[in-house]
Amino acid sequence: MMREIGKVCEIKGNKVKVSVVRKSACGENCANCSGGCVPTKTVISAESSFNVKPGDMVVMEMPDNYALLAAFIAYVIPLFFGLLSAGAAYAAKMQDIFCVAGMFIGLGAGFVFSRILSHKFSDKLKVRITSAFSGVNKDGAK
Repeated sequence: MMREIGKVCEIKGNKVKVSVVRKSACGENCANCSGGCVPTKTVISAESSFNVKPGDMVVMEMPDNYALLAAFIAYVIPLFFGLLSAGAAYAAKMQDIFCVAGMFIGLGAGFVFSRILSHKFSDKLKVRITSAFSGVNKDGAK
């Protein structure tokens, strides 16, 4: 189960926008990391049946198989379309510039196709809030 903890920043009906700090490659030990990484925040849209308000900390979940499906749709499908179209241009013995153009056209088509698929599977790809903690500060203490 993919699990993330975040802070509620906006509410619209049962849709909640949650700010989540992305994990870094150094395991969030950026002060001792020579890679120059900095934790960044991202906003995730989630469904909630809880009565939350901005500032509340929440736990969000998505089954692993659906998280993998979302990653496949977002990354693999556009890459496949791009490589397929570049390969087709290469097989047609076109100049390199046309192969590169074919790659970008294929990527664009792949992104459009992945957007269509994400709408088709939208009920499965939803992140749901499974618990909420109000009155918790950023250190996790009450």
